[in-house]
Amino acid sequence: MFEQSPAIGPGAGTVTQHSAEILLLLTGAFLLGLLLSWLLSRAISRQLRQTATELARTKERLIAAERRPAPTARLRESNSTEHERTLTQLRESREAESLLRERILLLEGRIVELEAAAPVPDPLAAVLPFVAPVGERPKKR
Repeated sequence: MFEQSPAIGPGAGTVTQHSAEILLLLTGAFLLGLLLSWLLSRAISRQLRQTATELARTKERLIAAERRPAPTARLRESNSTEHERTLTQLRESREAESLLRERILLLEGRIVELEAAAPVPDPLAAVLPFVAPVGERPKKR
């Protein structure tokens, strides 16, 4: 590096030619860097836009999901109300059954009272007075 004079330059070219060559290489490197950074920023901006739209869609879906109740919550609620309705019907039917049992006992007691109070007349005796019941002798008039 220190063998040649900087005023003369390496090889057969002059300092101006070498300086122009260096400037040309630096300019090419600068333009190549600009091109690569532009391509990279374009790819990044495209990816950023896609991510932003995906984020917006996800937010919309989240808002929509929060507005409607969850299926399990609806099922739990419907099962709870149906369970309560069934329990209410069961209680009402048990109360009705106990009231009917009391009524049946009351009516059976009244039937026994009525049977004990008045003997039941034989319906055939009123229609056929001359026919005696089985096992008895006919009455003479």
